[in-house]
Amino acid sequence: MITLHDILTHGQRAEDAGDPLVLNWQQVLNNLSLLDHACGGLEQILIPAFADWFPKDFQDLAPEIQSKLPGARTYITARREVSRLLTLFGYVEDPWEALRVQIRNVGGEELERRLWALMTPARDAGLAPCDIRADWVWDLDAEKGIASPEQELRRQQREKLRVPAADLSTSLRQTLRAAVVAFDELFDIHEIVESGLLPPERVGAAPEYDRLGRRRVALPPTLSKLYAESPLAGVAGLPQLWHIVSVSGMLSLPEDPSTDELYALWPQIKGLPKSVTGISASSWTTYIQRSRRTLLPHLTRPMQGRSSSLPLACPLKSGPP
Repeated sequence: MITLHDILTHGQRAEDAGDPLVLNWQQVLNNLSLLDHACGGLEQILIPAFADWFPKDFQDLAPEIQSKLPGARTYITARREVSRLLTLFGYVEDPWEALRVQIRNVGGEELERRLWALMTPARDAGLAPCDIRADWVWDLDAEKGIASPEQELRRQQREKLRVPAADLSTSLRQTLRAAVVAFDELFDIHEIVESGLLPPERVGAAPEYDRLGRRRVALPPTLSKLYAESPLAGVAGLPQLWHIVSVSGMLSLPEDPSTDELYALWPQIKGLPKSVTGISASSWTTYIQRSRRTLLPHLTRPMQGRSSSLPLACPLKSGPP
């Protein structure tokens, strides 16, 4: 078994040979020497016992070791640097630190900087890099966009974001999304993929939200097909109506409704309030009219008390997105 002293000796030999284990070897050597002095000799500590001898919290250190160190801040710095070094020898106490070492080894310092906005909440949630999944990320993305003003103000103070309070949600979401892009770029680096630290697949593209901060819902297969084949394909109408109906939570519909099932709820759909639609009454009326024109040719049930003929064409004016 390899001891911490073996690591120290091996690292110094590599440095003397002009092939250092890490670029900041002198800094790491100083930290190793500090821990060596505090514990009475690194030759007695095997690599797997590192966390037992040197826990993350300074207060959890053995009193006799504490007394030989300058203080908590110095200890935390020394422990972090040594822990990163040990990942090179297969000791993975923190998989995110192991990933950072891998990124640095391939010269990805810029990727590492962008990754923080994903790494920090993942650590808080107890997730390793290999645990990252799109559902969790985009739930977090949605949360970033609807945090309360009080939460955002605390984040502003903590992260020292010099932006107006109204822009904080956007800034936090953009920072997270930039981190996701960086995380996905790691899949293009062979050495990192081979390390086994990454999940089975990339997180992928970010979702879209409406003006009320609700994740956009795409048309289900049946409605998507008839919309794509209609004269109004590509015009704001049925996709926007379906999104609003879906996120309202006020109407009971199957995941993939037929035209008849959707149209059966037309009075309730028309009556959805602005607090649910998030758009003006005139825009909602436009969406209603265009959606009706798209659906009517596909109805199979007779409409009680209604003419089955198509309404007069309404102008294809542009509605809000």
